[in-house]
Amino acid sequence: MRKILIQGAWSIIRYADRGDDRLSRWARQLIERRGKHKAAIAVANKLARIIWAISYHQTDYKAA
Repeated sequence: MRKILIQGAWSIIRYADRGDDRLSRWARQLIERRGKHKAAIAVANKLARIIWAISYHQTDYKAA
């Protein structure tokens, strides 16, 4: 599961400069402050928390 989350995080980081959604903006700011490798771990953590919240509350993902 960890490898899948990290792989998804790298995908978000790779295309963060093209996206204007909230997660992409957050990832870009994080990359500037901490670098790509630490940002990948932080984005993977955020993805895990999003997945947990969706499954716990039995809702669909709503990108803000």
